[in-house]
Amino acid sequence: MQVFYVLGLAIVIVLQIIKYAVILRALLSFLPIQKENQFINILRQVTEPVLVPIKTVIERTAWGKNAMFDISPIIAIVLIWFVSAVISNIFKVPPTFSSI
Repeated sequence: MQVFYVLGLAIVIVLQIIKYAVILRALLSFLPIQKENQFINILRQVTEPVLVPIKTVIERTAWGKNAMFDISPIIAIVLIWFVSAVISNIFKVPPTFSSI
């Protein structure tokens, strides 16, 4: 039973790290930072697997083709929040860890 709790906690913590990376990437996109910056490259490597599928789905819609800005980080944060809540419920992780 303890193994499932630790596994659930680890998954929730990884999801929270990805969520904060997506938030940080969205905020840093407004700043004039060079693309060769090593921190930005690491941040992109962490967030691209989450954001690219969402971007492709959004681009297929009529609204996504005409959008002035990218809403994929907002959708990713909501999806991460939802998946984190479901996993914390399945693995019985206390809500204090799932809402970090």
